[in-house]
Amino acid sequence: MQEELQKWKSIDVYCHLSGNIRLLEDVVNSKKEPIKVTLRNEAGKKDFWIPYEKYIHNIEQSSDDLRGVHSYLLHISPLNADSLNIVWKNRLAELGFFGKTAIRISVSDWQEHETYTYSTDSFYLSKSDSLTVSYIGCRCEVGVTGYLYDSWWMIFSGRDITWLVALIAFCIFLFFMQNYVYRICCCLFVKQKSIVVEKEVSVVVCHKSYSHIYQLEEGVYFDIN
Repeated sequence: MQEELQKWKSIDVYCHLSGNIRLLEDVVNSKKEPIKVTLRNEAGKKDFWIPYEKYIHNIEQSSDDLRGVHSYLLHISPLNADSLNIVWKNRLAELGFFGKTAIRISVSDWQEHETYTYSTDSFYLSKSDSLTVSYIGCRCEVGVTGYLYDSWWMIFSGRDITWLVALIAFCIFLFFMQNYVYRICCCLFVKQKSIVVEKEVSVVVCHKSYSHIYQLEEGVYFDIN
């Protein structure tokens, strides 16, 4: 954002400061309560209550008066989401990050109604993770949010991908070799025993008959048939 704001150097601004200048250090150590900012324009005087988190995340860390200068510059030269996104994407590429980026700019008007503009890469916005929002202006009326989107496979290094491919190839090899592995394990660890099955002879049931053998004395048997 600081790089994008360098475009303001070509704009001449007359700034007159009077009265007490409130520095950021005056409110950093206080309770995290909303900060009151009083402004006046052609519509009149109005008090604004800025949430503490927004107030301390303003890119101008010196005084409210210089933040007022930013408000004027933003009015005559608004930020462009696409331009910011290009600068940010190039900076990340220098650090080795080649994922998708997106920028959202929110602008709050005098009645505190917000409007939003997005960069052309906002297609990835719903899949992205947002970073800390930075604010500009005396009312912190302009907020810039950066979004990053990265495919899950991009977290792996070249070495990780090599090991992953080798592991997948090994699993596929085991799938096709499972029958051979099973046979080898059976030969080594399973005791084999031969079982002989004798031929069964079927028995045919005939009509009922009675025995006609009679036992005589001295172990003599007489069969009348």
